[in-house]
Amino acid sequence: MNTLLDGGDEHNDRRVLEGEALFLRVLLAAPGGLASLADATPAEYRTKPYPDGGRWRGSIPKRLAGRGVIGALVADDGRLESHRSPRVARRSGIAVVWKLIDAEAARQRLGALTKLLGQSRPRQPGLFDECDD
Repeated sequence: MNTLLDGGDEHNDRRVLEGEALFLRVLLAAPGGLASLADATPAEYRTKPYPDGGRWRGSIPKRLAGRGVIGALVADDGRLESHRSPRVARRSGIAVVWKLIDAEAARQRLGALTKLLGQSRPRQPGLFDECDD
């Protein structure tokens, strides 16, 4: 088994990797490479919460920022750029705006994730299976 899916709960790891791939697709397609994690939410979870609360989603931008692929967008006054999440389940909570820093690294990571996720078989359907954009 690939080390990206080893350790811990395989399904949890898979959801993070699927979420990372979806966020990369959104960032690569977004004007100016700007998007929030709320923009990378499958339609069915825009109006209802994730069954487990979705707290694992916070690791997605953290991983990509750690790889130097994205960075938080900072306003002239030094504050993070953000907007209110359109997700009903988040009750209009704050969503940080992220900027694509290295598009080539993003494409390479997306390719690696796509290959990895295609080779591994989830124990249950993946969270983002309906999002084949």
